[in-house]
This record gives sequence, C-alpha cells and structure tokens, in this order.
Amino acid sequence: CIPGLRQKAPERELVIFPAPPDTARIQFLTSFSNSGEIAGKRSAFSTYVLGEAPEQEIVKPYGLAVAGGKIYICDTMLGGLEIVDLAKNRFGYFTPGGLGQLKKPINCCVDEAGFLYVADSERRQVVVF
Repeated sequence: CIPGLRQKAPERELVIFPAPPDTARIQFLTSFSNSGEIAGKRSAFSTYVLGEAPEQEIVKPYGLAVAGGKIYICDTMLGGLEIVDLAKNRFGYFTPGGLGQLKKPINCCVDEAGFLYVADSERRQVVVF
C-alpha cells in the first residue's frame, strides 16, 4: 500500500424498504375516553332538575367500526359496545340481553343495510343486530 493512493469509498444512497407512503394514511385528530368529552356538560337548570349525570367511561376498547356518522367501539370489559354519535354529540352503551347478550366482543362492522355484526370471542360466534 502506498500512502496517499487510498481512495475514499463512494457514498451510498440510503435505501428504506418498504418505501414510505406518499401521503399519511392515519391522522391523529383528537381523543376521548368518556361521555363528558362527547356530550359536554349539562346546563345548570338541567343539572338542578335531573341531577348530576355520571360519566360513562370507555373501559377496555378493542375493535371498532365507523358507519353512518357513528363510531361503534367494542369493549371487552363492558360486554357490549359504546356508540358515539358525533353528529348529535351523544355517547351511549349498547349491552343487549337475552340471546344477543355479548360476553367478550372483539370486533364489529356495519353493512349497507344497517345490520351490526359483532364477533364475540368468548361465545365463539358472530352476533347480528
């Protein structure tokens, strides 16, 4: 080796695989965890007449679906779903009884006809509402 004849290694172009998407597919807009953040607070008159309304919590969300301006959230601890209507600022629990009682709902979807399909891992069934 002759000193000074050593060549510098060519710089390599950084390769990222797989290539990142052109536009972001997920955008974080906001978060909510209870009914108070959706429905807001009652007026003083409503509170006087109806009393304090306990906030309904999202306990353990698992799967969700969005249809018709509503968000359907499967809650494995609740044994049902939370339904958030963003257009009407409403939040409610959906906990059916009888033959449709849910034990551990893990995912859901809504079809074009408005039927709600809920996959229940403990029942090992898909329940249709």
